[in-house]
Amino acid sequence: LRHEGITRTRPTGYPARADSPVAGGIVELHIRQHDLRRLAAHPARLGPWAPVIADLAHQAEHHKTLSGATPDDATGGRSPGRPMRRHTEIRDRTCTHPRCRMPAHATDGDHITPWAHGGPTHDNNISSACRHDHRLKHEGGWRVERLPSGELLWISRLGIPYPVPPPLIIEPLPDPIPGERPPPANIPPHDGDDTPTWREPPTPPAAPAEYPASNEHEEPPF
Repeated sequence: LRHEGITRTRPTGYPARADSPVAGGIVELHIRQHDLRRLAAHPARLGPWAPVIADLAHQAEHHKTLSGATPDDATGGRSPGRPMRRHTEIRDRTCTHPRCRMPAHATDGDHITPWAHGGPTHDNNISSACRHDHRLKHEGGWRVERLPSGELLWISRLGIPYPVPPPLIIEPLPDPIPGERPPPANIPPHDGDDTPTWREPPTPPAAPAEYPASNEHEEPPF
C-alpha cells in the first residue's frame, strides 16, 4: 500500500449526496499507481470519471507523511490519528493474528513495540489487533515482530512463531473466458426422472427365456 485518502469528487452527472436516493456510504477504489498516472495523462478518454481520476492523482502526487514521528524520533502521541488508522486498516484488512478474521475497522491500533517502552506511533509500529488478541499480546505472553519484508511474526508464549504475510490490496483478476467454447460432450439424452446423474453405457436387455411349445392335448399339471 503506497497511498490512501478520501475523495468527495463524484463522476460527472451523478447526483449530489444531498440529492442521492439512498443513504451515503464509503466505496473503496483500488488502483495501481502507474495505472493512475496513465489514466490521468489522458483525461479526455475517461468521460464522467475524469474528475475522480484527477483528484486521486493529485492526492497521490501530494501525499504527506502519516506522522512526524519516525522510528528514530520521539514517540509522539500514543493514539494514532485518523489518517494513520485509515492507512493501517486498509493495509491489514483484518486483525493481524494468524487465526483471526475480525475486520480491521473493528480492531485497535496496537503498538508492536509498546508505547510505554519507547515504541513510536508510526505506521510501521502500528498493527490492527482485535480486543481479544490485543490483550493476548499484552497479558497472555504473546509477542509480535515486524520483519523487514513487512511480514508480521506472532510468537506464542511457548516460542512458536506464526508468520502473517501482508494481504493483497488488489486481488488478481480471474482468467478471461475463452472466445471459443469447447464442443459439447457426447452425452445420451435424458430418458427419465430416475436416470442417475452419472452416465453409463446402456446395458442390452436380456434375451427372453425360451419355453417349449405347448401341447393343447397335454393334461394340465393341476
